[in-house]
Amino acid sequence: MGHMNWRKVPRKQIYMLLGVLVIFAGIAGSAAVHATNDPAFCTVCHTMQPMYDSYHNSTLLAHRHKDADVTCHDCHEPSLQAQMKEGLEYLTGTYEDPMATRRFPKAMCLKCHDMETVKARTNYKEGNPHAAEQECYQCHKMHEPEPPYRLK
Repeated sequence: MGHMNWRKVPRKQIYMLLGVLVIFAGIAGSAAVHATNDPAFCTVCHTMQPMYDSYHNSTLLAHRHKDADVTCHDCHEPSLQAQMKEGLEYLTGTYEDPMATRRFPKAMCLKCHDMETVKARTNYKEGNPHAAEQECYQCHKMHEPEPPYRLK
């Protein structure tokens, strides 16, 4: 049994086959992107289960963001390079468990939250916790309980 001689296949059929492959790859890629946007996808890696639980069903700040229709990727913007690195770490078992807590700069929070509105809402008799210039993560935690607040 010989091999196929591609030179004898009409170019039109080759282009049609390539077109079908491109369409299939596009559909598969779109489905993969859609699947990774679902927070449940993150639980493929078992170290993500606590984060998913805090987002999906808890009294923590992550769940309050979920209730406001904020998705994981609104804050955790995954690059292809980062996803490949995480996938490789998962496959090779070289990931941190538990995962390190990420600390986003205040500028990340201010993409959605207006600081003047926050200050106005928290202007208590005993003081305003948002009057000081500090990073949000110093008091606010997404996936773990926040420390008790104390005015200084």
